[in-house]
Amino acid sequence: MKTVHPNSSALTIWSLIVHVALAWVCIIVPLECAWDDHFRPRAAWAAANIAFDVVFIVDMFIASRTAFFFDGMLFDEPTQVLRHYLRTRFALDAVVAAPFGWFIAADTLDGQYTYHSGTPALVRALRVLRLLRVVPRLLRNDTLGGGGGGGGLRALLVSRLNPSAARALQLVALLVLACHWTGCLWWLVGTLECSVFGRELDPPPCDDGWGPDAALQLMPLAHKYAHAFVWGASLMTGLVPFDVVPVTTAQAWFTSICLFGGLLISIVTIASATATLTQLDQRTHASHARLEAVKRFLRDRLDDHDVARQIIDYYSYRLSSTVHSIEEVGSELRELPANLRLRLTLGLHGDLISNCVYFHALSTAASLALLAKLKP
Repeated sequence: MKTVHPNSSALTIWSLIVHVALAWVCIIVPLECAWDDHFRPRAAWAAANIAFDVVFIVDMFIASRTAFFFDGMLFDEPTQVLRHYLRTRFALDAVVAAPFGWFIAADTLDGQYTYHSGTPALVRALRVLRLLRVVPRLLRNDTLGGGGGGGGLRALLVSRLNPSAARALQLVALLVLACHWTGCLWWLVGTLECSVFGRELDPPPCDDGWGPDAALQLMPLAHKYAHAFVWGASLMTGLVPFDVVPVTTAQAWFTSICLFGGLLISIVTIASATATLTQLDQRTHASHARLEAVKRFLRDRLDDHDVARQIIDYYSYRLSSTVHSIEEVGSELRELPANLRLRLTLGLHGDLISNCVYFHALSTAASLALLAKLKP
């Protein structure tokens, strides 16, 4: 069976499908874990969950058939591609893509809770496993990367925004996502221990001071989610506007994990934000300082104002972002491996070689030697 080119259009389309599945896992699955009684009709949501489970399983197969670049060379021999996938992604993908719920307990198309012997609580807890689908992307830092299909969402952001600004937006999105996950899981833990679901006529008080009380559980979904998100944001940011006093062992462990997770996210966010703000205008400040130094030198040493103005205009052009970008691209291209640099030169100067009669009489070796002297 042939392999798939990493930059093919078909792989780009498949990457978009996988991103839709990831968005489902990141946003919808936590809501299902917390408020499964609001997701009706159950058959439609069960079918959607099964469909996205299939997407992740198929993605494993496609990843095992996708060619890869190494040191600028494309490796598309099926055996090499499969070995590369087994050495890199397979173990993690196999764990997080396995549809555990299919074999233990999960959504069913007939509206029941279980395939075999699951309970509603077990079904809700097992849905948390679907959140692990995002783990490989987070570890490989390609949640926005889009795999091999042309750079994905991050490439789109970077092409439209300053790279530092794109990174800052990504950090904000991850922080909001962490608050979303934490709030939904808080509701899950709290209602697994004390829930009014099915007992609306005679609800238990559920007033332990940690989880959602009975009055909150009977509110509309938007009101429930707002309180859950505030709880998650409080622990993720460390700005807790209320007392958090866990009562049970599960509550204590979950609170501890959230506190350490929030501390880690705060450290990463602050460090990245500091680096982003430092780099955001670093080039502009450096160019402005160099231009001011030139102006001071000309003002102190040169009396001819016309010449001084022309020199300043020239340096203003040289220090502009466009020229800097061209120079940086040229310096990057000079660091390419010899074979890729030669192929780039052929692509850029192919018309010159084919249309210029002086090249026709040269041997292949002479043409390659001459091409090696050309700059991309």
